[in-house]
Order: sequence, then C-alpha cells, then structure tokens
Amino acid sequence: MSSVATSSVDDDPAAPSGASVGCESSRRAFPRLTSHQLWSCALAVGLPLALYLVLRPEPFGLVPNGLDPWFYTGYAINFDDIFRDIGDGHYFVSRWSAYLPARLFTWVAGPQTGRLLLRWLLAVAMIASIWGLGRRWAWPMTTKLVVAVVVLTTPIFARAFLTDYVEWVVASVGFILVCQCLETRVTALRSALIGVLVAVIVIANPLAVTVTVGPTLAYVSRSSLTWSLRIRHAGCAAAAAVVTVASGWLYFRVAYGMPNLYRPTVEFVRDNTDFRDPLKSPQLTWMGAFTWIYVPMLLCAAAGLFPAVRSFVRESRAALAVFLLLGIQYAMQWIDQFVRNGNGLEISYYWSFIYPALGVALATFVGALRWSRSATVAFVAVWWFLLAAPSIVRIEIPAGWAFGALAIAMLIGLSTLSKRLPQLAVAGMMFFLLVIQIAAPGYDPAAYHPYNLSPRYHDIYYNSTASGEAFDEAIWLEGVLDTLPADARMYFLGIGAADPISAIYGPQPMGRSVRLDADGVVPIDSLNAIAASGNTQLVVYGPPDVVDQSVAQVIAWFQRSTVELERSHDDDLGFKVVVVIVRPSDL
Repeated sequence: MSSVATSSVDDDPAAPSGASVGCESSRRAFPRLTSHQLWSCALAVGLPLALYLVLRPEPFGLVPNGLDPWFYTGYAINFDDIFRDIGDGHYFVSRWSAYLPARLFTWVAGPQTGRLLLRWLLAVAMIASIWGLGRRWAWPMTTKLVVAVVVLTTPIFARAFLTDYVEWVVASVGFILVCQCLETRVTALRSALIGVLVAVIVIANPLAVTVTVGPTLAYVSRSSLTWSLRIRHAGCAAAAAVVTVASGWLYFRVAYGMPNLYRPTVEFVRDNTDFRDPLKSPQLTWMGAFTWIYVPMLLCAAAGLFPAVRSFVRESRAALAVFLLLGIQYAMQWIDQFVRNGNGLEISYYWSFIYPALGVALATFVGALRWSRSATVAFVAVWWFLLAAPSIVRIEIPAGWAFGALAIAMLIGLSTLSKRLPQLAVAGMMFFLLVIQIAAPGYDPAAYHPYNLSPRYHDIYYNSTASGEAFDEAIWLEGVLDTLPADARMYFLGIGAADPISAIYGPQPMGRSVRLDADGVVPIDSLNAIAASGNTQLVVYGPPDVVDQSVAQVIAWFQRSTVELERSHDDDLGFKVVVVIVRPSDL
C-alpha cells in the first residue's frame, strides 16, 4: 500500500535565508554523505544513460521543420567556418547560449559523443534539481526513481531535448529554472543562478521569455521575504542576467569582431512583428488531433479530483505553486496561439515552452504518493512498455469530440478509483497522459496546408530512422569538406534529401544554395553568379547518378572547370559529394 507524501521541509516563513544560510552552511562545511545520498547520486548519474541505452531514442529529434535544426548542428560541429562566413548577417548567430556549449562539447568529445555528453549532464542536472525540490516532501528512493523516469522520458520533452533546434535549451534549462525558483531557501547564490538561467533561455530564444516570468516572480514574491529582501534578490538575479548577456556580447566582439552580436535578433523581432509561420495551419482541425495539448488541463483536473493529491497540494505551498505556474504557462500558450498570432500550440517543438512547468507538475503529481518497491517496478515496466508499444502494435486514440468524451470518462473513472486505490489511479492517469502523446489520432491537412505536422510522438523510442542516418551523414560531409582550404564560402547544390544536410555550412541564409530547376538541370544563371562572385568552389551533393549528371553539365558549360574532390559515403544514405572549381573560359 502507498501513503500520501507528507511535507517535512516545506516553505516556512522562519526558514533561514540570506546571511543566516551562509552561517549555517559554514557550520556544516563538507558534511558526510549518507548511504541514501550516495545511492541518490549514483542513480542520478547513471539513470539518464540507462534510459538512453534501453529506450534507444531517435538521435536527431524528429522535428517537423526539416531544415532549421541543421543550422544549429552546423554551429555545433562546424562552428568557426559557418560563423565566420555568416557573421552577424543572420539572427541565428545571437543564440550563442545554445550552440556555444554544443561547440565546446564537440571540441572535447566529437560531434556525436559531445552532443550526447552535453545532454547527459543536463539530464543529471534536471534530476538533481527535481530531487532537490522533493527534499521537502522526504521522497524515498522509489519515488525519486518514478519521478526521474517520468521527467526524462515524457515524449513532449524527449523530442525537444534530442534535437539541435534551440528549444532543447528551453525545455531542459527551463525545467531547472522552475525547480530552483520553488526551492525553500532564498540565497544570493541561488538568485544569481536564476538570473543566469533566465539569460540562457532568453538568449536561446527571445520568445521564451514567457517561460521565465512566472517562476522568477514566484521566487521573489514569496511571503517569507520582506520588500527589501525581494528587491535585493531581484537585483541580484537581474545583475547576473546582465553579466551573462554582456559576456556573450564581449566574447563575440573580441573573438569574431562583431560590434553587437544581438543586433540581428533585435532587428528580426522588430521587422517581423506580424510574421505568420508557414507551418501554422489556417484551420483549427488540428485541435482535435493534437491531443497532447490538453495534457496540462487534464493533469490539473486530476490533481483537483484525486483526494490524495488534492490534500497533498493543499498542505504544501510549493506543490500549489507548481500547479499555479502550470496554469499560468498554459494560458500563455493559448494567448500566444490565438491573441498574438503565434505558433505555440500547433507546432510540436514550440510546445517545449510548456514543458518546464509541465515537467515539474508531472513530478509533483506522482510524488504526492509514497511508492513501494513493487509498485515502482510495475509502474516503470508498464511505462516502458507503452513507450515501446508504437513499435510493436499501432495504437491510435479517437479524435475531436470522441477524445473529449474519452478524457472525461477517464477522469471520472480514475477519480472514483483514487478514493480506494490512490496509487493505481495516479499511475493510470500518468499512463493515459502518455498514450495521449504517443498515440494521437491520424492527421492529414494536405487539403489546405503544405506541411503534414504529425501530432504523434510514436516514433521517438525504439526507432532507427533516416533522420539518425542523416545526422551521421552530416558529420561525414563536414569531415570531408573540412579538409579543403577556404571551405567556409563554398556554394552548395544539395539534391533532394541531401539539401537540408548541406545547411551545416549555412548556404541557405547566405544565398549560396543552388537548386536544380524543374527539368533537373543546374540553372545557368546560378553558375554565372558563382563564377562572378569569386567563390568558385561548388559542392554538388546527393544521389551519385544525379551528382555525376550535374557535374558533367557544369564542366560542359565551363570547360576549364575541374573536379577538386570526389567522395562517396556508402555506409549510410549512399550520397556522393563532388567539389567543382568553376572556371569561366574567359578567365
């Protein structure tokens, strides 16, 4: 049997803060770790790796936009070439808090191991943060395990976390921010850390400022602080944020000669106030198919209907704050979608904005109960089976009003069950919320929308797809071209599926991307533009037969042109790369 978790160290107006915390810390310098703490450290470090090896998540994130993530992969594995060429000519450059750490880990451990190492360390930090928040509720090791598995493997999070699109920063760092803002003690060090986290998130995506507002206000407005302390800690956080922003500005000014790293982003936001993302559907039928957008609503409803969870939330101000923050963030998502003409709900990688609040709420929901060993094993086993199920058998829940009726029936049934078997009801609710994500209804907007933004997260785990192979291909391509001198300013003819991969060198935003015309021929105007630009290296990259045909056309048009490099990669996608030196006859 499980019991309701009780608050042992909840927010206390008398809890030490500021200088008193420093005195207490000095008296407890270098405390001895208990066996429970040692096991917790080992589990926090080893669990993300175990989850990755067992669940085998798709390695490149599967985002709907097939082009943008490659720019960020390029920043990570081809940083110097792509950055020196683009300079401050594109707003992507301002997002250094996402790609500069990625570049560092690539330099230390290589592009594949480095990106996974960075995410492993962030996952460990997430576990440490949520377990730190759970200290006040005296979570046993079993509860910690359930919480960590749910937090790290929820598909909404996993898709954002494993892509190189900048929302991986929002989802992971934002989660840590929420945990830190709800911690019991307010200290100068924590205030400074919060300021740094806010700056990191906003630099990665300025629109993600909505993720930071609620938690920081909750941190400085708690009742245990006087107004002078609130002002002091708010000032400390603001100063840390300013220092972080200024450090990035100074580094890129010195290292790359950029007067203002942030200018492109400021201009982009200013000039695109009425921008409508082409991925945004003109219809509302997606609201009946994208069932995972209702997860926060259903979770908050369950927290209010399940007696054990409801009493836990009532007794803990921190738990209540978690669900209030989730409600506020959820409202912001809808406001962004329908008032600001944004894209916050319909496009899955923007949905990561909700995860910092949602992830902490999911942890609090399952942490409201004390989990026995047998219940923990059963929960994790069923959870993993459901994650694997889409690869075993196709599951699809109904759409539209049928889904609404199903969700209401589940809430009523589980809330009734929760009066007798609270642990089984909580587990059942978590399984239902998981199924909503991995088994969303089929959705095909082809009649009025150029993109098919699948609402299903079914292909994240136990999956080996062309997306992962394409990531390996991109690393191979960069390694081949990096052997050439002056590879930063090459033109690219990417053919078919090879075209987005070539974005690791950034030709698309700089106008150095060439495409075949409707007849499958290299446009002569493009060849003349390459020859006139002085950047005479043309990379032709794609299926071998089409590459050979295109290269032959280039040499036939400019007979003095020569092939500088020719390589094939047969292990993965089988693409071929040829570098042609375009030499007009009159030169």
